[in-house]
Amino acid sequence: MSVPISSWIGNYEVVELLGSGGMGEVYLVEERGTRVRRAMKTLRSGSPDSDLWRRFMNEGRVHSALSHPNIASFHEMFLFADRPCLVMEYVDGETLFARIRRLGPLPWDQTLAVLSHLCEALSYLHERGVMHRDLKSANIKITSGGSVKLLDFGIAKLRRSPGMTMAGTVMGTPEYLAPEQIGGQAADARSEIWALGLLGYEMSTGRLPFDGEDELALYNAIRNINPPPPSALNPDVPPPVDSLVMRCLEKRPSRRYQATCEVAAAIRQTASPARGGQRLPAMPTVLLERWRGLSRGVRIAAIATVLLLVIWYVAALPSGSGEFRTITLEVVDGTADVYANGSRVGRTPHKTRARLGESVQFELRKNGYVDQPIQFEVTERKSYSYAMQPAAGR
Repeated sequence: MSVPISSWIGNYEVVELLGSGGMGEVYLVEERGTRVRRAMKTLRSGSPDSDLWRRFMNEGRVHSALSHPNIASFHEMFLFADRPCLVMEYVDGETLFARIRRLGPLPWDQTLAVLSHLCEALSYLHERGVMHRDLKSANIKITSGGSVKLLDFGIAKLRRSPGMTMAGTVMGTPEYLAPEQIGGQAADARSEIWALGLLGYEMSTGRLPFDGEDELALYNAIRNINPPPPSALNPDVPPPVDSLVMRCLEKRPSRRYQATCEVAAAIRQTASPARGGQRLPAMPTVLLERWRGLSRGVRIAAIATVLLLVIWYVAALPSGSGEFRTITLEVVDGTADVYANGSRVGRTPHKTRARLGESVQFELRKNGYVDQPIQFEVTERKSYSYAMQPAAGR
């Protein structure tokens, strides 16, 4: 039974229904006195000896022991009118699922940034013996500030906790299950790495790699079909991202990355060389020495000749060439200062104007992060988003 808006559940006033699922509803609530907004999950029905009730209480037990910046924080759990209520951090923004449906494939640097945050959250969980077991785009939120938050611990499992699964059943969302889970094996860190690969594929292409007319066909595809790499569906995906995603999607667990810290290391290695584009090559030393050896008059004549050639070339361009475009520079996580030629020119999101075909260079700077040079050629693309790398020891 849904809770009326503006009614009270304990010390919380119900503001809005955020969503509903198999267990119950999630509401936006405001705490009495402080007016702090939180999210409250309530169980729709069930008795204390029911499977739904046990799962709900398991979520509260697991969630209450967690504290990590990439995991929505637990606040409290209580009974109200014989219904269990779980109160947690309210995370604004949109789910990763909604963002992909709204924007389509995400830029590869955003994909790596989201995966990097998820690796941090999963490494934290796995170190504490917790398997999330339902890693999917609908359970991940991107906040208005660019942070990544992992939600929903309804079927999470502590390594030493008693099982809640009946024999012959498979826990998790079918589209995100690993082959070994479909085969009846228990989920481990490598199963969650498979889910990371699915998320990387989904962000890169706008779709999941496996489908089927029914659950049986879907499971057959997951276990037996090798999907094309993301770049086959989205040419903007660079080969290193292809390799990272496809290794996560190896059918045999032993051929995947074995821990999320390995995935995180691969993400750093993949992102660093390509981040911001390539630098322009320096003038060869021999040519530079020859230029310095020319007399002043010869240098002036050479420069004048080059200028005349440039003027002639620009004048000869077809009508409409060199049109200006407005480009927006963004960073995935928060904001950064934008520098050009060593001088600060603004802060992200930063708009700049340049001609089509022009090569543009900037540098992004942010406390606690590595300074990031960026360079691109202006096209019809309207925005460029970058993931900054934390400084060593951060």
